[in-house]
Amino acid sequence: MFGRHRGRHLPVEQWEKVVGTIVDLQLLPRLRGPGRDSWPHPKRYVVELHPVDRAPYRAEIDIPPIDYPDDFFFSQPGDVTGFIVNPATGEVRFDMSDQRNSTAAHLAGADRLEQQLLADVPADPGLAVTGPPWVVPATCPGCGAPVDQATQAMAPAPTCAFCDEPLPAQPRARF
Repeated sequence: MFGRHRGRHLPVEQWEKVVGTIVDLQLLPRLRGPGRDSWPHPKRYVVELHPVDRAPYRAEIDIPPIDYPDDFFFSQPGDVTGFIVNPATGEVRFDMSDQRNSTAAHLAGADRLEQQLLADVPADPGLAVTGPPWVVPATCPGCGAPVDQATQAMAPAPTCAFCDEPLPAQPRARF
C-alpha cells in the first residue's frame, strides 16, 4: 500500500531499493459502499524481486484506489521497475523515486519520441523497428532526382521514381 499503514515501520531511508519484474497484474473486486461504485478497481501486483545479495523471490503489492499516488505509472506484466523493501517486515512498495514508476517521466519520454518522429529522426538502433515509415533522403543519391518523401517513406521498399534504384532508408522513430 502507499498511504495508510498499520504497525511500526522503519523510516523510508532504511528501506532497501530493489529492482524487480512485474509478473502479474490482477484487478480485485471493487470496494462496496456509498460513492465507491465509481472508484477504480483495487489492483494486486505480483512481482519478482531481484535483491543484490539474495536469491530472487516473489511478493504481492495490493493498491487500493484511495492510495494511488498522483504520479503513479501503472506498469504492465513484463515491465522492470524499482521497488523498496522493508527488511524488518518484508513489506514491498513501488519506489516512487524511480522514474520508471512516474507517469510524468513516461509522458516526457513519449514527448521526446514524438519530437524525433516529427523531426524525421531515425529510430534508435537498439530498438527492433523495421519497415514503413522510413526516413528517406530528399534527393536520390544515385541520380540526384528529387524524391517524393511522403510516398517513399511509406513504401515497402523505397526506390527512386527516376532511376529505379533502391533508396537508403532507415526506420523512423515511433511510439
